[in-house]
Amino acid sequence: MNKAQFLKRLSSALARAPRGEVAKSVQYYSEILDDRIEEGLSEDEAVQSLGEIGAIAEQILSELPAGSVRQGPRAVTVVLLILGFPVWSSILAAAAAVVLALYAVLWAVDLALWCVELSLTVASGICLAAAGRWFLTGDAAYALVALGAGLVLAGASILGIHGMVPLTKQFGRFSAWSFRRIVRFFAGKRRRMV
Repeated sequence: MNKAQFLKRLSSALARAPRGEVAKSVQYYSEILDDRIEEGLSEDEAVQSLGEIGAIAEQILSELPAGSVRQGPRAVTVVLLILGFPVWSSILAAAAAVVLALYAVLWAVDLALWCVELSLTVASGICLAAAGRWFLTGDAAYALVALGAGLVLAGASILGIHGMVPLTKQFGRFSAWSFRRIVRFFAGKRRRMV
């Protein structure tokens, strides 16, 4: 890193200090670097001999009077969060309600499809039971129609189960995936705020 880059980064690291103090510190370290360069060091060596910019900035900030160092965005963020609570809490509650409603609709569709599947199974059982009754009473025509309907409904029920099990698994995977994404989103927001 050369002298200009060092001074620019030092100035950025001292952004919380009063402007006059930043200018004094930058001027002071500029003169130190000039002296070391005159002693025969290269710019890079002179900059390296000073140490880390973060440590230098922390030392300068710690030597300033307590009230002169501006607080970072944390204080502003806390004040804005408190003052904006009625707005952002309402928006957050509405967003949570929408997400919850989408989950409810998703699982209601799955439940409705399982109810259709169950009704096909029950209907096939009823038709097959009726066919057996009509066979015993001697009504062969009714028995054959009921037997055919029962077999068709039983086949539809079996096909439906083969479709419903993977569909329910997909709904579960989607729910888990989206829940993890939501948690990761809010965890990331919290880390950035801290």
